[in-house]
Amino acid sequence: MVAPSSPSERSARVGFRRILLPLDGSDCSKSAMRYAFAIAKDYGSEVHAVYVVNEAAIWALEGQGRHEEAREEGRRLEEEGEAILSEASKAGAELGVRLVAHMERGIPFNEIVRASRRVGADAIVMGTKGSHGSRSLLGSTAEGVIRYSGIPVLVVPCPAQHR
Repeated sequence: MVAPSSPSERSARVGFRRILLPLDGSDCSKSAMRYAFAIAKDYGSEVHAVYVVNEAAIWALEGQGRHEEAREEGRRLEEEGEAILSEASKAGAELGVRLVAHMERGIPFNEIVRASRRVGADAIVMGTKGSHGSRSLLGSTAEGVIRYSGIPVLVVPCPAQHR
């Protein structure tokens, strides 16, 4: 079997036209970004980076009657997301990778799966754990995405997991 010679031939054959890259600023998501960019460069793919404002924390504050704190937390998370997506866009541009940034609100695994369907992603590349990592092998967001996505999910270990 002869390997396709051009990025467009490889993309057509394997189907990595669009890669969804969930980002949260954690070391795991930064590792996943490096993998996603490498795949995108090799296959000529477009990367769709998504940051999800996790509304669970906001809802918890609202439920405690702490409305002003909830609004502040929402603004803080949006600013964090904008900074993370901006950093990813710059990193992609430096490598010649086309990146489209998306910010969503909701429960992370739900919004990641929805975003993958909305953009027509062929694969999702994400870290094993997010910014609130646990001691388990996979975080709850990665587990939910794997369970419900319906497309291939490449789960990249955190840098500390390589040791």
